[in-house]
Amino acid sequence: MEKEFNTLQKECLKSFESLCVFGYREFYKNLLCILVEMQYQIYCKYTPVPKRMMEMFGVSNAPLVAHMMRRGRFETTKFSQAYTEWISQ
Repeated sequence: MEKEFNTLQKECLKSFESLCVFGYREFYKNLLCILVEMQYQIYCKYTPVPKRMMEMFGVSNAPLVAHMMRRGRFETTKFSQAYTEWISQ
């Protein structure tokens, strides 16, 4: 017997799924910001976070590294979430 879901239930599920995706991305963005700041505190310059350190925190996968490298190259941005912008504030 298949249960039918009404429109409200489907929309609630979509909203919950979106919230989960947002939370997942925010978690990793914040973790990367912390790692970048920690790297700066140790070496006094903004360099990419070493692969070994990223592996320690489980963030050493190709898409995440590529994303961090793209965001780290922004000199000025209109997005306050950019890593270099966020760290400098």
